[in-house]
Amino acid sequence: MISALALDARQNTHLQQLTIKSFKKGGSKMPKATFYRLELTKKRQLFRALKKEFEYKSFADASINEIIKTAGIARGSFYQYFEDKLDCYLYFVEKLQKKRNQLFVKLLIQERGDLFAGARLFFEQSLVDVLTGPNAQYY
Repeated sequence: MISALALDARQNTHLQQLTIKSFKKGGSKMPKATFYRLELTKKRQLFRALKKEFEYKSFADASINEIIKTAGIARGSFYQYFEDKLDCYLYFVEKLQKKRNQLFVKLLIQERGDLFAGARLFFEQSLVDVLTGPNAQYY
């Protein structure tokens, strides 16, 4: 029997290989241009579906079928927005990272450009977010 830790390590390795392969092909196109033409409410609906799917499942266990079911969209629509599961996963991760970057800039401004004070506050806030924040399960 494979331990959960070993399984996670295998899945992470698989995800890293897929990501590297994607970038060697010219990078991810996440998301496609049609996604950006969606109404904001539909974008949010799709993001919530991605969040729900990736919240408790690894990349390998996540299902496009569940994403489209939760989002209430057709399979063809999904592929109008993303190339594949990796593409939507990278989009999801990018959105989370963008929020972290915005927090750092906000704290840096709050500390009047003092890089070390801003970094200290960012680190403190990051600890709280990683341990108990709304996205703690992704860390």
